[in-house]
Amino acid sequence: MKTDIFGKNARMKVGAAQQRRQHPRFRSAHPVQMITTTRHVTAIMQDVSIMGVRITVDSPPWVGREVVVRVGGQDAFGAVVWANDGQAGIAFEKPISMARVLDPDAVA
Repeated sequence: MKTDIFGKNARMKVGAAQQRRQHPRFRSAHPVQMITTTRHVTAIMQDVSIMGVRITVDSPPWVGREVVVRVGGQDAFGAVVWANDGQAGIAFEKPISMARVLDPDAVA
């Protein structure tokens, strides 16, 4: 059984996951850049909130890996909290600007 970075069961039902989230998520299918100390890859953002993102990527980084996600013209520092079947969840250290994510041409 897979677990996330906090040691919880990764097979949590979607409804339960939605209930524990503090920030609304927005669906997306936009490319983002994921940067680690060893690679720089393009991933597809599946959904995003001010405190995290779910991405699809050919080879997800391991749980606990620190990454930078370039989204909406801003660099978001964070860590991978789960990875499974070509997807990964990344929790950001600080909130990002959703206005810039939803409209990358917006002035910060």
